[in-house]
Order: sequence, then C-alpha cells, then structure tokens
Amino acid sequence: MFLRQHRKKPPSDSPTTPGLSKTQSHRDKYVFCHFMVGNTYPYTTETFSMDIQTAQLANIDGFAMNIGQDAWTPSRIESFFTAVHKHPSFKLFFSFDMSIISDANTIVNYVMQYKDHPNSFRYRGKYFVSTFAGESQGFGHADPNEGWEIEVKQKLRLRGVEICFVPSFTGVDAWQMYNKFPVVDGAFSWAAWYVSCCLSVRSCKGC
Repeated sequence: MFLRQHRKKPPSDSPTTPGLSKTQSHRDKYVFCHFMVGNTYPYTTETFSMDIQTAQLANIDGFAMNIGQDAWTPSRIESFFTAVHKHPSFKLFFSFDMSIISDANTIVNYVMQYKDHPNSFRYRGKYFVSTFAGESQGFGHADPNEGWEIEVKQKLRLRGVEICFVPSFTGVDAWQMYNKFPVVDGAFSWAAWYVSCCLSVRSCKGC
C-alpha cells in the first residue's frame, strides 16, 4: 500500500489531528488483513469478536471488510461493528467489491451510516475507503475519475465527510496509478504489483 504525500510521522509533542485518536495520530504504518464478509452468513456478534481477538493476538490493527451486496450483508456489518465496539483499539474499513457493486449510493450510504463509529479507521482525519477493482466504474460518467469524484467523494464531502480513497484497482501498475487515476489518494494491490509484465514476481523477467 502507498499513499500520496507520504511524510515522516510528526514528533511526539505534535497536536492530535482532528478525528484521530491520540495513538492513531502519531502513526503512519498499520497492519490490516482482508476480511471476506461474504463468508460470514452464519456469523454472530460473538463469532466476529472471536475473529477480532485472534487478529489482535497476531498484532493486526484491523480488518479491511470486503463486501458485496448480498441481502444479509447489512445485518452482518451491523453485528461486526457491534462486536468491534468491545475492542477499542481495533479498526475497520470498507473494501467495496466493485466486481459486484454498481451503485455509488451503496458506498455513500455505508460510509454515512458508520462514519461516526469509534472503530471506523481514519487516516489523518479522513474516513478510509477502499475497493476491490472499480477502475472501470464511472457510475454513469465516461471517465472513472469523474465518476468516483462526483458520485462518491463529492457526495460525501457535501455531507461533511472527507475520505481517504485507497482502492485496489486491478490491472494497474503502481507507478502508473496516480497518472491514470488522479482521483485516488493512495493504492494497494492484492498481487503486490508487477501487473503489466508478469503474473507473479517468481516468473517475472526483466522487471
């Protein structure tokens, strides 16, 4: 994962950034793992809590919740946030599966519903939002950059929410990301990049 305008962490006597906890404001590096909400149909609040405790034992800071739009997904998300409330230091953020989601309002509505939850992850005061794919999704606009800016970022901004948008746009090399997608604030890859020249680092030649 990488982010725009990455700077050294501020000194310990720096003021806390609004919207961040005191410990979170002085950190630039976190460890998250993907959590497939699509596999949680039988889960209860207690099951989510057990998974959180297991992650904490491995020094994981939070989960990136990969979600689609199954009819039961909203209730599992609600249970997830109920469970994580008992673990103050553990954070959650949405990783919207754009191979399934096609309506920008789905993203906006989830962010608005959980923007004030104390366990929602914020990076330097901004609500952290990610995706799986979405590089070709324009939400009715010809240019995906325009679609994400107007239908997601601007709509949330008008509601008082600034987001840190760090998608996993598949098939895009890391060094080309900002040129192709100025709408993003950062990026990560499930495949650790080397997209254009090979499928894996092991088989890569001349990279």
